Amino acid sequence: MRDHTNHKSKRGVLRPDQSVEVSSFEGIIPDPTTLNELEKLHPGSTKMWLDLASSEIRCRQVNEGRITWTFKYSTMMGQLFGFLSTALVCGVGVYALYGGYDKAAYIIITGSAATVITAFIVRGVSNRNNN
Repeated sequence: MRDHTNHKSKRGVLRPDQSVEVSSFEGIIPDPTTLNELEKLHPGSTKMWLDLASSEIRCRQVNEGRITWTFKYSTMMGQLFGFLSTALVCGVGVYALYGGYDKAAYIIITGSAATVITAFIVRGVSNRNNN
């Protein structure tokens, strides 16, 4: 059995007089022994494996960059719209206060502040549970 970390070998018995050994590997590139055996069977296969690995790495980097950008963009937009909606509701409360609707203004302003505080508390609890 090979001692490479990404290489697995299994032996199974089909019949008492026969056995089969199956090898597999985890990751993009097989271990050097397997690559050497493949190169003997099909010259140029090592270069094809390395090109495949390089292509896979580039693809993953592009996808991770897109995911990171999307997460940052959606977070920023969420914060912006949250701020704007809170400012709008508080503005309505202040307008009601100047219009002489004291009870309505206090309810609007207090409700808006309670909503923002609750959102921060829930987010903090969620972040602590995820870590």
